Amino acid sequence: MAQFNGQQVGKVKLGDGAAGEHPVCFFFRPNGEEQLRVRIFTGTEAEAKALVDSVAPVATSSPVTLDGGWKGGAQPTEKGAVFAVAKGGVAVAAVSNQKRTIAPKRAVEKAVEAVKTAG
Repeated sequence: MAQFNGQQVGKVKLGDGAAGEHPVCFFFRPNGEEQLRVRIFTGTEAEAKALVDSVAPVATSSPVTLDGGWKGGAQPTEKGAVFAVAKGGVAVAAVSNQKRTIAPKRAVEKAVEAVKTAG
């Protein structure tokens, strides 16, 4: 994650996932500030699309695609940037404290690889 977000990682924390979700992974800077959060969701296709739209709203984000049919959005935010995609009933979203969307994109790509491997 340090390579993706350009910051040292001081601590990693797993949050409890709600029903249908894997735990959320939080990456913190050495000063305790959250730098990156990655969430994987499994459920219905409509729920996965809704999650992507809540993170990277269709109305304001740039459309993105990843190999294998993953679709979603990416955009800078007030506090950083987001990148989120869904395929079928699976969604993967990342939130970064960096203004460029490349950091959350790379994190999502790695998470998608893990989902493919686990699936």
